[in-house]
Amino acid sequence: MNHVYLLPIEPMPTRYSVEWLGWFKSAMGQQGIPYTVVDPNVAQTDQGAAAFSSPFVACEYRARQLAELSRLLAVHPASSSPVVFAMDGWFPGIESIAMLRDLGGLKIKLVGIFHGGLWDDHDFLQGKVGEWANKFEQSALEAFDTIILASEHHRLMIYNQDMGDEQKTKVVRFPVMEPPAPNATAKEKIVLWPHRISAEKNPQLFTTLEKLFREKYADQVKFIRTRDVCATKGDYHALLERAKVCVSTAEQETFGISMLEAANFGCAPICPNDLSYPEFIEPRFLYDGLAQAVDLIAKYLNEPANPRPYAGSTSLEWLSEVLC
Repeated sequence: MNHVYLLPIEPMPTRYSVEWLGWFKSAMGQQGIPYTVVDPNVAQTDQGAAAFSSPFVACEYRARQLAELSRLLAVHPASSSPVVFAMDGWFPGIESIAMLRDLGGLKIKLVGIFHGGLWDDHDFLQGKVGEWANKFEQSALEAFDTIILASEHHRLMIYNQDMGDEQKTKVVRFPVMEPPAPNATAKEKIVLWPHRISAEKNPQLFTTLEKLFREKYADQVKFIRTRDVCATKGDYHALLERAKVCVSTAEQETFGISMLEAANFGCAPICPNDLSYPEFIEPRFLYDGLAQAVDLIAKYLNEPANPRPYAGSTSLEWLSEVLC
């Protein structure tokens, strides 16, 4: 099997990047895939509740990854075909690996996971980057040999805009934390909003939902934005164990890790009947309009939700097929 050079996302403990690296390494080991993690030692400043890494940290991290990867590929046996696997395909500079593939005499296979892009009208980059970014995305989609996505919703967004080669795309099951072992924690009348506090996630609609709920239902319920109270992933998971309901108001979602985690912790995952959610969330938890969302919140605060778990994905069964 070909050797894989794994390019992780810069680690942020409050997001999924640290867990993902562990799961991918474990899965590759179990599947007998030889690999090297290209993970430079870049000092992380305190990001607090930031949604993403500082652009300065991200640029330094990825520049060092490219420098180290170039060194490794320069001494890689010319007779083999290495795989470069980027855990985030939106990686300015990745075209340098395509240049090594084209000019360096190595049959490099370039594989990348895409989590979002400017093809999404609600992507957080909209209005923040110049025209170069649209051209970069087109170049990146052409440079990669395999493009990995989590949902048909995301695939259609890209290819309805005639970007890249649809035949290179694979929709797979992204990893999510496995359902925890049952414990004695009693569920409470808590409604969570689990997203980063960003415009595309509509935090103001959660405030509106609480107002509408309290106007219609005289019930002692806590409405909590998790980013306001959770300093660590451990804090977040402890809150999921206690809560009965978790609600999304997102306008951008290409997968939905937070809502699938909520379902795995037994919370009713109340989501818009839109975006990627219908691919993963049971129809009984989907809403059309805030009035329906309010009624669903009330319903599952007062009766067991028993959501279908999203389980077994950390084994990443698709890796061998994609990387071979």
